[in-house]
Amino acid sequence: MLEAGRPEDAEREARASLLAQPGDGYAYGILARALVMQGRGEEAVAAAREALEHDPEDEASLLVLGLALSLTGDLQAAESAIRHAIAVDPENAASHQ
Repeated sequence: MLEAGRPEDAEREARASLLAQPGDGYAYGILARALVMQGRGEEAVAAAREALEHDPEDEASLLVLGLALSLTGDLQAAESAIRHAIAVDPENAASHQ
């Protein structure tokens, strides 16, 4: 759904998945991405942090956390999250953009 540019649908599916499996870190990551795409920074930060509780070194969730934090105006924390993502996978070009 995210790739199709339908973040509202992705959010709905992620929330349904979390109802069925409340500890699903992957679903939290999808939810965080969907919320960022909708400009809902505070909610996205919470979802990304939940995803990172399950996998603290997940580069995608670290990047989404950085984007979400930037939406909230916390640029210092955003930079820290993105730097952490780069440290996890220095070869990934997405981390450097």
